[in-house]
Amino acid sequence: MISNEDYEQQVAAYSQRMDELQERQRELKATAGRYAEVKYWLDAYREHVQSGRKMDTDDVVMIRSLTDKIVVYDDRMEIHLRIGEIIEHPYK
Repeated sequence: MISNEDYEQQVAAYSQRMDELQERQRELKATAGRYAEVKYWLDAYREHVQSGRKMDTDDVVMIRSLTDKIVVYDDRMEIHLRIGEIIEHPYK
């Protein structure tokens, strides 16, 4: 039979572990939200690059923060993003 003191220690340990797991879950949700936002902006960026449409101010600000460099060749353009992705766009 388990003593009352042992039982309380186990409950306290489980409670602490639950708090740690809940904090980790909050961190993972926040990270997932940031990744989803970046994916949205990257998709919008790719669409704008491929379509050649004019961007609005919000798009431009986000794209500038994501872009590391733009390399222009005779036949294409490469957009190097800070996350390691390269978007290539051939000229028509």
